[in-house]
Amino acid sequence: MLFNSYAFVFAFLPLFVGGVYTVSYLTQSYCSQNKADGLTCEKPACVQSAVELYCVIMSFIFFAFFGIKVFGVLILSLVWNYLFIRLLITNKKKSQDSYNESGINTAYNNNKILESQKKTSGTLVKALLIIAICGNIVLLLFFKYAAFFAEFINYISGSNLTASILLPIAISFYTFSQISLLVDVFTGEVMELSALEYLSYITFFPKILQGPIVRYTDMKKEFTKIHDLKWNTDIFMQAVMLFVLGMTKKVIIADTLAIAVDYGYGNIHTLTPMDALLTAICYSFQIYFDFSGYCDMGRGICQMVGMDLPVNFESPYKARNIDDFWKRWHMSLTTFFTKYVYIPLGGNRKGNIRTYINFMIVFILSGFWHGAGFTFIVWGIMHGLLYVITRATTGKKAAIENTRTQKFIPYPIAMIFTFIFVTIAWVFFRAETLQDAISLVYAMTRFKEYGAAALMISNGFIKCFQIDELWYIFKITPIAHMTWGPKVCMWFIILISAGLAFISPNAAKLADKHKVNVPGAIILAVLMVWSIIKFANVSTYIYLGF
Repeated sequence: MLFNSYAFVFAFLPLFVGGVYTVSYLTQSYCSQNKADGLTCEKPACVQSAVELYCVIMSFIFFAFFGIKVFGVLILSLVWNYLFIRLLITNKKKSQDSYNESGINTAYNNNKILESQKKTSGTLVKALLIIAICGNIVLLLFFKYAAFFAEFINYISGSNLTASILLPIAISFYTFSQISLLVDVFTGEVMELSALEYLSYITFFPKILQGPIVRYTDMKKEFTKIHDLKWNTDIFMQAVMLFVLGMTKKVIIADTLAIAVDYGYGNIHTLTPMDALLTAICYSFQIYFDFSGYCDMGRGICQMVGMDLPVNFESPYKARNIDDFWKRWHMSLTTFFTKYVYIPLGGNRKGNIRTYINFMIVFILSGFWHGAGFTFIVWGIMHGLLYVITRATTGKKAAIENTRTQKFIPYPIAMIFTFIFVTIAWVFFRAETLQDAISLVYAMTRFKEYGAAALMISNGFIKCFQIDELWYIFKITPIAHMTWGPKVCMWFIILISAGLAFISPNAAKLADKHKVNVPGAIILAVLMVWSIIKFANVSTYIYLGF
């Protein structure tokens, strides 16, 4: 079940939102009655637990729609990780209790004994953490990268291995959440964790499919907000606004661009230079509106029930340089790699060379996490190299604050150059093979060879943008009878995409800063109806494949 489906919008979402408010109200009433009768009842804890339980049940139902095999892999991951979380918590408590007792009992108050106890306990806990993380990595490698490794072995050995394994939905995202929680338990940031709290954190459906990758401590704060949940029309309508804007970005913009992108990559060797250029640009917009649209919808769902998720996109195509881009794009993934990979590797504490190596490791891992293919690794290397060059030439402080770039390069120019690089890198990210990526990049450079014909756009590419609803409007105008009429839809979608990406405030800011008035409600209703009409042509989300 996807957010942009009839079943979700008309059945699951109303049941979830209505259920949360109903469960919260009934539990609050029950606790109030018990208190009036003189019975002990921790109202905040009871309400929170009841709502968390309801969220877990609904999340399991949501995930079960993807099939029993996908659901089974999730259950396997949950059992494995919760077992080790309990072992980690138990052993850390035993270690602490033993240390406290030996400190009180003078018969055992010997420094060497204490150090030995701490070392033994620490070794055991560390071993448990390593085994738990390795289990997650093995699960991810098996399901996501078996085909890649088979292809690699075939390439270097000439063998003919095959690996046809179903890629479980969302495995990359919930695996990273599991690893994050394991490390936080190991470091003592999470000391207590019930089975219900664990399940509500990992399985919470607004974030499980495509993130954001939220830390447990942050998610726990959100669940504590619901112990006193009350209806607020203004907040609810802002949440609906965010959900509808996200749906519009995904269904109307991203899915339309996807048709053109698929056409371009399916006809690489016959594209004109302008076709190739527009194909690359359209994919830059498609992946942004697809992924950020999902995140906006997820945040909107949470806000409908008094919770929230972290902002995962902050207008990334407005970035001044690549450092700035990665502070705006998939921000939760950047945070994860910074905390759990970059800093443990030494961060910037061991000199510039080691720092740059750490950057490259992070970006290569990021590429490998996104997909099982050399194209993703090349994408990671491209971003890593430019990131290292940016840091090396501008310095850490200047790169972060954009001071040096701002001094020598005007903001619009810096933004355009950053977008050009990101777009070229996206070519490798989207292409099926390295050869396809190189061919598309080469096709974009053949303007001189094509001469005046280089600016021609093929009819097949133009037809990809003929949205029925727009074309019906154009039919009642003289535009429909012009030879260039069909191009209007194409340029309309592309220019709207560019305006939203480069100029307009993002959906999150629009929803946060504007109350929904009557004209706004009408616009939202139109966008929602238009999006629902296009559900018939629904496509999956790009990041579901990661």
